[in-house]
Amino acid sequence: MRTYQCNLISNLNKWLKRKSRKINDGHLEAALILLIPDLEPVRKYLQSLYSPNPRGRPPYDPVCMLRALILMTLLGFKSYTLWAKELRNKPR
Repeated sequence: MRTYQCNLISNLNKWLKRKSRKINDGHLEAALILLIPDLEPVRKYLQSLYSPNPRGRPPYDPVCMLRALILMTLLGFKSYTLWAKELRNKPR
């Protein structure tokens, strides 16, 4: 099992035990869906799409970005701007 999957399972267990600020069903379902696919095989392809000479801050991990886009779709967001605000306000 990949580190990502182990971390997600660990966090889900913590969130499910909480009485206050319980994880909602939509987020739980989306998290469980993201446990299934192993996205590591596409890393090399995604990395090739990044600039060979990036400027500014270092780029985000391509597999994490793909997971974020999949999660955005699963949760019904249609705007990247609103999704970025949601991630900033509710990183959990």
